[in-house]
Amino acid sequence: MCTLSTFFKDNELWLGFNRDEQLSRQSGLSPQLYESEGVRYVCPLDGASKGTWIGGNQFGLVVCLLNYYDKTPDILSDHDYRSRGLLVKELLMCDSIESVKGKLIDDYLQSFLPFRLVVLTLEHGVLQLAWDGQDLYEESIENPVVSSSYDVVACSETRGATFKHFGLQDGCLDFDTLLAFHSSHFPEKGALSVCVHRPEVETVSFTGIKLTRDRVEMVYTNGAPCRELLDGPIVLDL
Repeated sequence: MCTLSTFFKDNELWLGFNRDEQLSRQSGLSPQLYESEGVRYVCPLDGASKGTWIGGNQFGLVVCLLNYYDKTPDILSDHDYRSRGLLVKELLMCDSIESVKGKLIDDYLQSFLPFRLVVLTLEHGVLQLAWDGQDLYEESIENPVVSSSYDVVACSETRGATFKHFGLQDGCLDFDTLLAFHSSHFPEKGALSVCVHRPEVETVSFTGIKLTRDRVEMVYTNGAPCRELLDGPIVLDL
């Protein structure tokens, strides 16, 4: 379960991402600056796989991944799947949206369970893709993008209504409003709210990104944004 919102404003990109996970899952690691294959990037890390769900790199490329629960089989085969978070780290080595597309070939994708991928740059906007385990295809751009193992239709409707409740369909005036949306319990605290609270699942982190022509700034809460203060920003100069 996750919620992603994106806004382009005055030659900047603002992005918010709530990560919802089982409370039994190992805690994530706060964002840091990394370098691999000569590419500098910033991202948080999954505590178990050391993959990530969101990051930005020195080329001004932002990559976000949400699990595609609707297409994930209830009973998995004996196939040795790789963590989807490792896919994001590998895509952060790309220098453009076209480079991302070129990497997502069928033989490579067969190693991963279904996912939805959102790739963004200031120059070329948003690309939203879905891998259903058989085919990769481009989706219509959604805002917010919602993933849920609980009831994706109800979650999408409720979080879409919350999006409108905050007036975000007309754009985002300031980062405080973006954070308020991702901290929201509208219309009530629970499984359907943007900030999720279920007995076994919660929003375990919020990641915020501000992308400009010369830097990526990332802020983070290690815990639900309704009760944790922001860490950061961690700044990656482009």
